Amino acid sequence: MIVEQTSGGGVRGVLFAAVLAASLASGFARAHDGDLDFSFGDHGKAFPAYPGAGFVAYGVSLTTPALGLQANGDLIVGATRVASGNFDFSALRLLPDGTVDTLFGNSGAAVVAFDRSGSSKFDNANDIILQSDDKIVLAGVVAGDSANGNDMGVARLNADGSPDMSFGNQGKVTVAFNLGDPNLGGVDDDAYRVALQADGQILLTGFTSTGPTSLLAVARLNGSDGLRDTTFNTDGRATVSFGGDAAAGFQIRQLADHAHILVVGAAYTSPGSSNIDFALAKLDASGQLDPSFGIGGTTTYGFDIGGNDMDYAFDFIEQPDGKLLVCGFVEVNGPANTDFGCMRFLADGTPDPAYAPLLVPFDLGGDFEDLALRMQGDALGRIVLVGPVERSTTGGYYNYDYGVARLLPDGTLDTTFGNHGTITYNGAPWQAPGTDYDNEGFGVLIQPDGKIVVAGIADDGTGNYQIELVRAIGDTIFDDRFE
Repeated sequence: MIVEQTSGGGVRGVLFAAVLAASLASGFARAHDGDLDFSFGDHGKAFPAYPGAGFVAYGVSLTTPALGLQANGDLIVGATRVASGNFDFSALRLLPDGTVDTLFGNSGAAVVAFDRSGSSKFDNANDIILQSDDKIVLAGVVAGDSANGNDMGVARLNADGSPDMSFGNQGKVTVAFNLGDPNLGGVDDDAYRVALQADGQILLTGFTSTGPTSLLAVARLNGSDGLRDTTFNTDGRATVSFGGDAAAGFQIRQLADHAHILVVGAAYTSPGSSNIDFALAKLDASGQLDPSFGIGGTTTYGFDIGGNDMDYAFDFIEQPDGKLLVCGFVEVNGPANTDFGCMRFLADGTPDPAYAPLLVPFDLGGDFEDLALRMQGDALGRIVLVGPVERSTTGGYYNYDYGVARLLPDGTLDTTFGNHGTITYNGAPWQAPGTDYDNEGFGVLIQPDGKIVVAGIADDGTGNYQIELVRAIGDTIFDDRFE
């Protein structure tokens, strides 16, 4: 039967509308875990800007932006703001829909300037964590003068973005190790991660330089006032060596027993070696290495697949059975070809013989550099990994996308997520396809409703970087678009 068109669209217009509606409904039904959440930002992506001048720092470290969630569902983004050549700690607050909350700080952002005398004023926030009272703790590196070098830095804000004057000096604290000769660069200290103990004490990890070498560094501060906790290794500071020339901690957490602290990172394992391995250290509550873990409190693991055998652990999850799933990136071929990589350890630090080391390659292009930097577990025990994955290299310009992978509780790839377990997001706004530039994902947060928020940076096309957030569906069956 032929249906003739009548004026105003008539029957044919009605049929077209019905077909379109059916087509859209069918498309929604085919949505997958990992698809963008269109209720956030602009079709799943938000590009919050600092009020007034300023953009986000790029290339400082593989750490920020990082994310926290306040009790009312507002997102806190920790990053390094750049304005007039000055780098400062900063936090922005976003409403649940991805718009900037102008009631926070100064029109939506709080900026903390250390700006110490004689320094470069390059103060870089590397991590953020929220206390149970919604106070915001930022940690990173604070520039110093040539004699004293850079130090670990911590700033605490009230829930509204104002400085917490009860913490340190007007809301700011620095922690110096200064173990070496300043003429040999032996006084630089850096905090990469911050965590909270169950009792509110603040944990930091990163590295401290001794001049020609460096050590994994840990500090613990009082949650009440920010002073060093003298019950931790007598002065609130501890260092760990793995036998080689350098080591650094990239994640720290108190374990479920509330009696031990685990730090994971990367280390050279013998003097003069260029082989870098996953490095784990377990400390007791007093800051001493736990001799029941690994060998004398430490253990290392090398995938040693190819290239220069450089394997970096950036994060971990303690599973309900006490096993430790540790992930980062693993060099697999040439010096710049890396994959997301995970290894599981028993509670005593022994590599789990029941777990096959996992590699997750994206291999989109360029040098195939895929860097897993953060991980978080969801309510179902699945684990989300995020980091930048290289898409192309043209004329020395590297273009990365956000890379996300999801693992099942047993540490294997979850093929129901994205495209057989992985997905990538670029920086192009919905209305401007084809304008994608470099963008790199550094932080992840899983909301109570299971939605996945990834934070990073995006090149705005001029060489400056702005914050980019992506929110994805964690469980399609619970999403409004599923029918």
